[in-house]
This record gives sequence, structure tokens and C-alpha cells, in this order.
Amino acid sequence: MASAPDFDGFEVAWRDFLSSLEKAWIKLERVCRQRPGFVTWQARFKLLRETDPLLQYLYHARHVDQHTVKEMLDLVPGKREVRIDGPGLVAIDHLVIEHGRVLSYSGNRPLKETITPARAELIMIENRGKRCEPPTEHLGAVVADRSPLGVAIAGLRFYKSVVGEAELKYFGGTR
Repeated sequence: MASAPDFDGFEVAWRDFLSSLEKAWIKLERVCRQRPGFVTWQARFKLLRETDPLLQYLYHARHVDQHTVKEMLDLVPGKREVRIDGPGLVAIDHLVIEHGRVLSYSGNRPLKETITPARAELIMIENRGKRCEPPTEHLGAVVADRSPLGVAIAGLRFYKSVVGEAELKYFGGTR
């Protein structure tokens, strides 16, 4: 997702990520289900998937992707802001703007140009009558980065830790 060249590429990577998380969860269950105590061990993680806002969101987003045609991300367009700073009257001697870009400027105050790139944002999703807002909390803490990438990183950290614990518990960390 971080290296996607555009919104479409980002969206494809987001959908792939969601599918991969669920696939990893299912494969973990298949590999470990015959192990003694696995069902009990896994229960706390299953409960977290059902109650933690960030994990719930990822779970339901995957279902929305797989079973509906609803959108899951919103594209917030980028913008370019040009302003002339300083108090008092502004005198512009020369200003050339072409295709939304300042090509040249001279005047009595400094010109500042701010570029805000386009970005993807999570949106409210609905799956089987359950509405999920973009998560603001994960494992009892505030989600600092609520971007799709930030949420994906937090979710991936959780799933990696679950798989890591399972490897240690059921395979001695050698798998």
C-alpha cells in the first residue's frame, strides 16, 4: 500500500491485505485445530476479533469486499494553496500561474505555496446489518494513525503476534 503509485493501486493493495489477513487466520485454525488446547487458546483472540474496534473493522471490511460491491475507501482530493504572507497591503508586480502552478512571482510580500497530496480514507462500512465506523481504538488504546495504512499496520502487528504465539506454543518456534 505504501508504494502504490495511485489510488487504484492503493485500493487493490488494501483489498489484498484484507483477504490475506483472513486467509492467515483460517490457515492458522486449520494447522492448529487438532493440537491439544488450541480451541481454548484461540478463544481470547476470537473474542478480540469480535470486540476490538480495529479488528472488527478489518474483519467486516474483508466481508464487504468479498460479498458486496460497496466502496470501502474514499479518495480525498489533494489541493494546492497559494497565499501571500505578511501584514498590510499586498503589491504584486508579477504573477504567472499555469495549470494551477505558480511559475513566477514578484511582489512586496513572500508567496507561500502549500501542497496537500490526495489521500485515501476509511469510511463507514456495513456488513450483514452491522455498521462499522473507521476505528478509533485498538486493544484499549487510541488509534494514532487512522489512515488505511496505519490501520493495516496495527492489524498486521496483531495478527503477526497471534501467529508468533501459536508457533511458539504448538511448534516450538521452528515452523
